[in-house]
Amino acid sequence: VSSFSLLPRARGRIVCPGCGKHVSLTSGTMLAGIRTSPSKLMTAVGCFLRAVGGISAVQLKREAGLLNPLTAVRLITNFHKVALPDNRDKLRGTVHVDSGIATLGSARRSKAFRVVVAVEEADNGKAGKMALLYSPEQTGIFWIPGFPQPIMRGTRVVARPGEIEGLLRSWNITPELVQVPEDKPLPFCAPVLKQVATFLRKTYRGAINPRKVQLYLFALAFRWNHREQPEQATQELIRRLLQKPQVHPELYAYK
Repeated sequence: VSSFSLLPRARGRIVCPGCGKHVSLTSGTMLAGIRTSPSKLMTAVGCFLRAVGGISAVQLKREAGLLNPLTAVRLITNFHKVALPDNRDKLRGTVHVDSGIATLGSARRSKAFRVVVAVEEADNGKAGKMALLYSPEQTGIFWIPGFPQPIMRGTRVVARPGEIEGLLRSWNITPELVQVPEDKPLPFCAPVLKQVATFLRKTYRGAINPRKVQLYLFALAFRWNHREQPEQATQELIRRLLQKPQVHPELYAYK
């Protein structure tokens, strides 16, 4: 019998033998205050990872069998917060970098912005892992301060001349420049840009807060990069949820 099972309990919580206070296993983590069973939590994680085109709180509540709609809202918010890139997500091998124009909002009130796509060339000759960057303006591309650059140093990078080249050189990366028509993206970046456009159009019917677009793109990249390893993605997301919450105010600097 483990020492954990011998701790006194009351009302479903562990009681500290020293001070007598009630302690939850999720205290101090991203799951603090979220009351749902582990089985429903795992179901919610699976629904989020399978929803390549995005998922709403109403849909998550229905598919995961959650009783409280606020629980679904908090879970989706936390899923997006923990699906941020880290050093283990860096692209390597041969990476193709390009950008495209996307829109948010309705047809009457739409806002155009630029999405920068970095795609790893997989062994099968198709698009592999990717990284996404939201630029609120169609010009002036910059990476978010405080986040590791998405491409491993020493990686072979293919890009077109222009602002993308300047962004890569700011990362001390000298790309191989290719000349392609302005209205056509690089071949490896084309399917990813199409997926991003579909995702932004379908998620809340395009009515995403511009201040949260980068979070949604990070979550889309996380799902895309783990689409062939669902069990590993579930374990990684749960591991991040059980960590101390991290605040990234630079993600909300866009207006």
